[in-house]
Amino acid sequence: LALTEAKREVRAAAQQTEQMLSSQLASAQEVVSTQAGELSAKDQQLTALQADLKKAQEETLALTEAKGQLATQLSELKGQYAVQDAEQRAEIHALKQAQADLRTEKAQLESNMHMLRQANM
Repeated sequence: LALTEAKREVRAAAQQTEQMLSSQLASAQEVVSTQAGELSAKDQQLTALQADLKKAQEETLALTEAKGQLATQLSELKGQYAVQDAEQRAEIHALKQAQADLRTEKAQLESNMHMLRQANM
């Protein structure tokens, strides 16, 4: 009788322990499931951030290349401007020289005409 009673108590204790462990397992599984969902959401955020970073890097590279091309074009334009400026300065100098020569020639002609008039008087 005592043995039967002891077996019942052991079974009751085992059943109580099994229920407690089953409850703890269910609770732990719920925590793990929640954390897995949070981890999945964070993983998706990380993937989106990585895509944004890659896009920003590509845009930065494109802007750097465009900046280099613009710098090259600016340098070429400065070179063209310098050549045109030198040509125009040379042309202006030549025109001023021609103007000075024409003034000298005009003065010489006026002087010659004055001498011819005096000779005709």
